[in-house]
Amino acid sequence: MTHLSDDELILMFYREGDGLQEAEAHAASCAVCRERFEKLTMALREIESAPIPERGASYGAEVWARLQPRLE
Repeated sequence: MTHLSDDELILMFYREGDGLQEAEAHAASCAVCRERFEKLTMALREIESAPIPERGASYGAEVWARLQPRLE
């Protein structure tokens, strides 16, 4: 049996992709994929609920200062 890949599980979480119905049907009948999907869902929901940090006024200059030496 071929299990769903991480990419397929992520697409299933976001309800995207051409094989959504097939992936959902497989997960419904496969305990391994269903458990992996449940764990992925918990992790992604945790990330979605995390606050987005505020950027200071000097953020752009700080990023450029880190990138500039690599570009030369």
